[in-house]
Amino acid sequence: MGKFDELTVFIEKLENDDLGYWTEGKGSGTSEDPYVLGYPMLSETACDFIRAFYHFESEHPEYDLKNYLSYTDEHDPGGLADTDKMDEQAALVRLMFIIRGDRFCEGLLLDNLKSGHIQNILKRLKEIDDLQKLK
Repeated sequence: MGKFDELTVFIEKLENDDLGYWTEGKGSGTSEDPYVLGYPMLSETACDFIRAFYHFESEHPEYDLKNYLSYTDEHDPGGLADTDKMDEQAALVRLMFIIRGDRFCEGLLLDNLKSGHIQNILKRLKEIDDLQKLK
């Protein structure tokens, strides 16, 4: 059993899921009917992944993911690191950055799911697990 199985089990689930969608804005913009902006609605599978990630984070304090911004500023400014070359810390930090960043930039998580970026990070964690099994 791999260290990241709790997360990597979502690779196939996310690849076979609709992941979510953007709701449409509504309202006419008047004081009687104010305009409400659209917002992202994540699928149940995507929500399950987020819960699993937070559970993993709470069970593995050695990664210090609460301080993801410090790590990002020091090791991956701009979030441009190549997913294929990430170590486990960088991959987990990138996931935390995307999940937490969605609170400040609605749609960040959905966009990263739909583009396959999160799935690619999970695949990298699976590769790391597989390499550890060979040692």
